[in-house]
Amino acid sequence: MKVPRDTWPPYVPEGANACTHFFTTNHGDRAAIVCIDPQEGKTGIQTAALLVHEAVHIWQEHLDDTGEKEPGSESEAYAVQHISQTLMEAYAELRV
Repeated sequence: MKVPRDTWPPYVPEGANACTHFFTTNHGDRAAIVCIDPQEGKTGIQTAALLVHEAVHIWQEHLDDTGEKEPGSESEAYAVQHISQTLMEAYAELRV
């Protein structure tokens, strides 16, 4: 993404289990990077719940970026489902 290294935040702030970071390149492209603190003993369900939580933050950021104030409830549900599924698939690929 060519985001300057000196603008990178800590991956997961102290006391947090996960965190989403939003970046904008010099060309105006936007990206979200979700980071999870790999803790021993965390169940698959707990990890999935963290990813859904972070998916909601991505959706909220999208709404802020687009200026949308009142998305339809079905549109919102599908968006969060899609973002959550994408995060879970990426997480599963990394854990193999």
